[in-house]
Amino acid sequence: MRVTGLYDQRTIQLLKENKIYSLGFDLRPKSLNFIQSYRLIELLKEVQLGEVYLHFENEKDFMIKDILEKVSEVYSGKVVLEFSDYQNKEYYDQFKKSYVLSFDAFRGDLRDCCGQYFHGFAFHYEYLEGIHSRGHFTNWITQYYRSLSFLNRQVSHYLCRQWDSDIFPSLFELLDFDYVSLSVNRDVEVCFRNVDLKLFSKQVDYIRKHNF
Repeated sequence: MRVTGLYDQRTIQLLKENKIYSLGFDLRPKSLNFIQSYRLIELLKEVQLGEVYLHFENEKDFMIKDILEKVSEVYSGKVVLEFSDYQNKEYYDQFKKSYVLSFDAFRGDLRDCCGQYFHGFAFHYEYLEGIHSRGHFTNWITQYYRSLSFLNRQVSHYLCRQWDSDIFPSLFELLDFDYVSLSVNRDVEVCFRNVDLKLFSKQVDYIRKHNF
């Protein structure tokens, strides 16, 4: 399990207590969970385990490099980049970090974006459910795996779901997921950017017990 959109130490501590060590931070300025780089550094000083995901979108490359340099000074764990934009593989590879790309209908030819450091795709459940509701999911799966045939390595899959998503049963039979990914939002907040820790813990337990 991976939890993204983190912005406070209390929630991170709760995740550690629940043995969830894959943490995501949103550095997209338009995101409701946007975290400024200085605050990210402060939080990472307290996190020295697991893996950290840094989410960017259409960010200047020098800004990403600057953040990565600052992160490396305080955090010795694994750092994975996540992108929800449509740059080419040369752009993504220049950071020399494993990276995950958001997958949707506009992704285009995967040869253009899957470079040396490409790690996997993040699928939003709403996108997959839409394909399934139109009766095209089996055909889509075949085409998807065919589009990856040029890669000579395993691709990781992340399912980005809502806390209350009603997952269609055949999803996990047809597509292997390495992570289920949940984001901090109003479903687990008392108010804006204030996590209800009791509810948050309850939701995490429920999803774990029901196999995502």
